[in-house]
Amino acid sequence: MSHEILQRASKCEQRFNKRFEEYFDAVSASLDAPSFSRFAPECLELLRDLSLRGGKRMRVVVLHEAARLVTGEPVEALDAAALSIELLQTHGLVHDDLIDDSRTRRGGLSTYYAYRERFPSHPQTALGLTVLAGDLALALSLQVLLEAKAPAAVRQAMVEVQTRTAADTFVGQIIDVERDFTDAVDTEMLHCVADYKSARYSILAPLQLGLLAAGEHPAHAEKELREYARLVGISGQMRDDYLDLFGD
Repeated sequence: MSHEILQRASKCEQRFNKRFEEYFDAVSASLDAPSFSRFAPECLELLRDLSLRGGKRMRVVVLHEAARLVTGEPVEALDAAALSIELLQTHGLVHDDLIDDSRTRRGGLSTYYAYRERFPSHPQTALGLTVLAGDLALALSLQVLLEAKAPAAVRQAMVEVQTRTAADTFVGQIIDVERDFTDAVDTEMLHCVADYKSARYSILAPLQLGLLAAGEHPAHAEKELREYARLVGISGQMRDDYLDLFGD
């Protein structure tokens, strides 16, 4: 069973990476920006570079596995849901690296430092364009759902999931920053940050979107989905923190 799941995950990753490239090709060709603008296409190119540079596509795999719980048939709306999930992830990476002043991401320059090198004498411009790049990725993550090949009710439900997920993630970022100004940080606070900042968009939203795309409403198992997502999210955060402290 584990071998079968890993095989499915690998195929899912390969297929999605190709689909992600095609998506950025289409967006680049149809970007509604004035012809004189250089900054707009450059911004999109930085998002493309970061998005395609790596990532395990774990969220995409969780999305597809959730749909498999409902049906073994192809589900057309999964492509849009997967793109939305990974675009929201790109948004988070861009803003995370700005908040943390991180130079590298996925083996290359972070978006923030790419802009800092582009505008070495204008740090405020680099900061502003980084914020806007992250905002663009967020907007694209919602737009792709609005244009999904799915019934209107399904599209609406998926947009609601992603909008709520984005808001939860922002709250998670805020309380993560707040930790540094809190005298008594306990385990429950750390788990709460991991839940809001990571679990809800990395695990819960893919589960919900996969079920919705396949025709099942996730409200029927809301409690179980949230408990599962929270535990997996905390586990992932603990692993990331360990690697930050002791990893190469």
